Amino acid sequence: MAAGTPRKKGANGATGRIKAARNARPTTSQTSSTLPEPKSRVRRWAGRSGRWVALVFCFLVAVLLVAPNLFYQPPKYLVAQTPDQDLEAIVTFAVTDEEALQAGRDEINSRSEFYYRYQKSTAAQIRRQQEDLFRHARELVQAPPDSPPADHSSTLAEWVREEQGREIETDLARRVLERSDDLNIQQTFEEAVRDLYQNRGIVENLERYSEQDNAGRVHVSGSPDALLIKPPFMLAIDDVGRFIAEKYGDTNEIQILRASDRSFICDLAQAYVRPNILYQPDTTEATRERKLEKLRKDPPKREFEKGQILVDQGERLTRQDLDLLLAMYEAYGRTLYRRLLAVAVYVALLCGLVFYYMREFRDDLHLSTSNVFLVALPILLALALGRIALGIVSPASTAGYLFPAGLIGMLAVILLGTRSGILLVTIGALAFSISTNLDYKIFLTALLGGYAAVTGLKNARERKEVLKAGLVVGAVNAITILLINYIDDPISPKLALMFWGLANGLACGVIALSVLVPFERLFGVVTDIRLLELTGLDHPLLKNLEEKAPGSFQHCLNVCKLA
Repeated sequence: MAAGTPRKKGANGATGRIKAARNARPTTSQTSSTLPEPKSRVRRWAGRSGRWVALVFCFLVAVLLVAPNLFYQPPKYLVAQTPDQDLEAIVTFAVTDEEALQAGRDEINSRSEFYYRYQKSTAAQIRRQQEDLFRHARELVQAPPDSPPADHSSTLAEWVREEQGREIETDLARRVLERSDDLNIQQTFEEAVRDLYQNRGIVENLERYSEQDNAGRVHVSGSPDALLIKPPFMLAIDDVGRFIAEKYGDTNEIQILRASDRSFICDLAQAYVRPNILYQPDTTEATRERKLEKLRKDPPKREFEKGQILVDQGERLTRQDLDLLLAMYEAYGRTLYRRLLAVAVYVALLCGLVFYYMREFRDDLHLSTSNVFLVALPILLALALGRIALGIVSPASTAGYLFPAGLIGMLAVILLGTRSGILLVTIGALAFSISTNLDYKIFLTALLGGYAAVTGLKNARERKEVLKAGLVVGAVNAITILLINYIDDPISPKLALMFWGLANGLACGVIALSVLVPFERLFGVVTDIRLLELTGLDHPLLKNLEEKAPGSFQHCLNVCKLA
């Protein structure tokens, strides 16, 4: 710019001076434009984490307030104690039926299944031994005589014992030596053995087999289809000789023999014939033990449904009653953590419903830490008071009517609005129903009482109307309790419970009035009631203004009306 040229004024001049001043600043690595950047990131991260911490905190508190007591201590009873009320099952459970268990053991022990094995090779083995016997006898007879004949009998009996594992008398061995060349005797013996094993079975103890078979519990493995194994067709090992004598006594083959030869065949058969149906004690015992083990692992049960009366009021407790109660409390303890998990999922669904509603229909309530507590605290406060009532007042069916659902409705409608109040009342009633074992009568009372609170305060102008709403809630509670209990049991409608419903409503009004101001201050909420209070003329500043500056006072009133 040339000297003497007048300086331009106006916007362009001002802009030029600002740019010049900005350009004149020294450029460093830490400028004012870059310094707030890390702080803003930390602040944003803290804001996001804070609201999620608040959500998790409110969720966990709700689960603990709704869930069953994890440190539940069952009441202690004594033998001969008389309970002052019916003792009902607090959970569905089952106990071992000792009588049925013992009956099952007796049944298995007395009616076990018995196992036998059919040995097909028995007849062939006996025929081979019979041939070997007579062949060896012939060899002894034909050997050069170097000792008296009586020694051959002992030698043959010893050979039978060592080589064939049989025991025969010396007299029978002598008769075998005498008839070693008699083919008729040998053929008759072979035919008798063949008939004996082909048409029937031979057992060690026919009496035991008959008893087992009559019960239908005998199993014979490996037997051919043509084999008859029923007792009428069975033969005991001790009756083999008698059977052969009766069977072949009238046949031509036997009749042409001398009586001594006939007796010899019977004695020889009695000595050599063995059972072809063998008892299997190991298999039988193993089967019995498997059945007993299965019975021990899965014993018969006595099932009791939840709510079923275990001991009547006024009845003396016995040892069996105490065992039954102990089993019930043990079953309840085993379900605590599973119930806790189910309650957590249930509460998560309720929280998700609230979160969805606030996101879709309440754009003014963005997700922040303060708003999370603003929405959750009315429900948590009511759940905490309801849980305290359940711990103090007995029985639980009566204490449930003290759940302050009206408190949720009062706080929610004043702080958040009517529609939000209806939602939070519903969520609170659904959550508390878990603590009362899903008692629908308590749920309906809480629901209608909470709705009455929302309806009574939707156009509230003064704080004293909160107390009036409490009276309305109490009246609605009392009427609801009367109606639902009368519908459930017209004979005994439990009219005394109406008092608890009325007291519940009054308590909701008092508590809501007490905590409303702290809620407003804590969350910075300016409610309609607070705004109406500010329009009142009783404020000391307005009175002072009216006395000392009436013109300004009138001007303020006109501005307020315009606003």
